Amino acid sequence: MNNRVALLVSVAALALPVTVNSASAITSIALGLQIDGGAIVPQAIGCAGTTCSFAIAGFNGFNITAGTQGIPPLALPDILQTQSTQVAADASALGHILHVYLTEQGITVPTGSNNFQATLTTNALSASATTLLSASYDPNNGLFTQPASQGGTCATCIGLGQHLFTAIGTSIEPLVGIAITTPYSITTEYTFNATAVGGGANSTIDVTVPGPIAGAGLPGLIAACIGLIGLARRRRQKTA
Repeated sequence: MNNRVALLVSVAALALPVTVNSASAITSIALGLQIDGGAIVPQAIGCAGTTCSFAIAGFNGFNITAGTQGIPPLALPDILQTQSTQVAADASALGHILHVYLTEQGITVPTGSNNFQATLTTNALSASATTLLSASYDPNNGLFTQPASQGGTCATCIGLGQHLFTAIGTSIEPLVGIAITTPYSITTEYTFNATAVGGGANSTIDVTVPGPIAGAGLPGLIAACIGLIGLARRRRQKTA
């Protein structure tokens, strides 16, 4: 009896999804800027040590700075962190909408079916500004991609969350279960509406993988248990 219990436990462990806790490849982070519905314009981004950053002045009247980290140096459950994405507008920006895209490409962890979660935060808003934050998963490892549900055109992308901020605050988006295809990319988008000179926003987006989807390994576990039960019955019949 004890041997059968031990065997069942071993099979159960094998049937559960495995989450890898370290990155197996170096990912890359890219920056793109877009005014209104125009073309996304790639921008240079510099990386020093563990943090990538950029500072762009006078992009159609907008000044943008940010720092961001991907995996590595981040380790699971963290996938992508963008810290203090700061936007400020001058007179020529009024009446226009700025989209800031940050994409991390070449992600190879975790594996299996996992839950993703986006934490969207606006730390500061000034001069009646508003900002829309969103994040998405692209199984095809695309650049600056967003699903139609979040205003994009990517048919295979999956939205991880979106929230419009008219005041400071944090929105922790619901878990999104994904059967991961590697390599994949994560894109975060900051949409800023300039309503007054000097209007600005300071925002952050963090994307994490809290853990495997509950029950993702259940079909294999059930099949294994059924096989073991049948084997035990045949042994009892043989003994009898």
